[in-house]
Formats: sequence, structure tokens, C-alpha cells
Amino acid sequence: MLTPLQTDLASVVEGVNLVWVLTVTFLIFFMHAGFAMLEAGQVRAKNVANQLTKNLLTWSIGVIVFFLLGAAVSSIVAALTSGSALDITGAFMSLYAPDASATTAWVDWLFGAVFAMTAATIVSGAVAGRARLRAYLTYTILIAGVIYPVVVGFTWGGGFLDALGFHDFAGGMIVHGMGGIAGLTAAWIIGPRMDRFKPDGTANVIPGHSITFAVLGTLILAFGWYGFNVG
Repeated sequence: MLTPLQTDLASVVEGVNLVWVLTVTFLIFFMHAGFAMLEAGQVRAKNVANQLTKNLLTWSIGVIVFFLLGAAVSSIVAALTSGSALDITGAFMSLYAPDASATTAWVDWLFGAVFAMTAATIVSGAVAGRARLRAYLTYTILIAGVIYPVVVGFTWGGGFLDALGFHDFAGGMIVHGMGGIAGLTAAWIIGPRMDRFKPDGTANVIPGHSITFAVLGTLILAFGWYGFNVG
């Protein structure tokens, strides 16, 4: 007599794959606690509340924007740059009203969302103590809704860079590179802190608020990267 495992092996394999994807997804999500602690420890005491709020806004606002717009933009860009059939309505409806056969649609979306939020939160550290909340929120919306999805559409989504042979196995360029460029651009536009340099041009040393928070955040990030890099 055949066991359920033998009669429906494909479903078991799919279930195991989904458990693995969700495991690494939650590890990447946990990395945001590391980002929050690291940044809170590295800024001055007066900026801690602002920095923690930015990290919360990255998820509370950014993930909604990625759901409403970003995921669809990624699919649309991939279709436009790869010569595939363009279905704008289908790109949006794949999440809003997924087909019954699309059993992994929500898991795939959540997996993409945690990567998108990681790219967005890199900017938070680059502008720590220098950007107003509304400015950072605007930047987060742009990254989650347009900038990151366009990059993903070109690459992981199957766009023209993917057709040219571009591969990024762990997000080194797509996530960290894109987030780093966005953060560098924001830091360059804002400029240095008002008290960063003395009148003679020499730098003022600005110590962090808490080395304990910084070390804790670093270790959380190191733990989370076991999900990020192998996911």
C-alpha cells in the first residue's frame, strides 16, 4: 500500500520548498531588528527616536507600497525589456486576486518584499541624524515602489540584463549595491552634519550613543545573513 508521501510526492516537495523559503524570509525580516539596533547605537542619543522611527516606517509604509505598486512594476519592466507579452492588468491582479493555481504567489511576494525593504533601509543608516522623517519617507516610497522594482525587473525578473547573462546569486548588487548607491546619493545631496567639521576644516569626532546596541545589532545582522545569502 502506497503512503501519502509516495502518492503525492510533488506536493511534499513543494511544501518543503515553501518552508525553506519562508524560513529564510523570516531571517531576513529579523535583520531589520539588527539594522535598527546598529543605527540606534551609532547615532547620538538625541537622534535615537528618529532613527528607530525611520526603521519602523521602512516596513509599515514601504511594504504596503511594494504590495500596491512595486511588485507589479517589477513584472511590467521585465516584460518590457525582455520582449515578453505585456499584461499590465495581470501584473497587478496576480497579487490582488491570484489565480487558484498560483499557490506560491503570496510566499513569492513576501520573499521579494523583505529584499526590497532591506534595500530601502540601507538609506536610513546613510542619512542617520540628517534627514527629516517626511524626506526619508518619500525616499522609501520611491525605492519600494519604483527604483528597486525596476532593478529587479531588469535582473531577477527576467529582463534584458538577465538575457545578457547577468547573475546575482545573493543580492550583492541588486540589493546592497542599489541600496548603497541610493544612500550615497542621499548623503551627498544632504551634505555633512552641521557640527561635523570645525571652522578650520578638521573633523569633529561624534561618538555613538551605545556600543551595546551597535554590537547587538551587528550580531543580529550576522545571524540574519545566513538567510539572506543562502535564500
